[in-house]
Amino acid sequence: MPVFASLYMGDDIVSYLTKNKIYAMAIKEDTMDILNFEVLQ
Repeated sequence: MPVFASLYMGDDIVSYLTKNKIYAMAIKEDTMDILNFEVLQ
């Protein structure tokens, strides 16, 4: 499963990645987190 990682990621990019079955990983508070994990499981 591909992963796209960035320091900041807008909602439009997360939606695009989710639609294409790509995990979106970005800084959330003080750790890296997969932003669309629940949707792609």
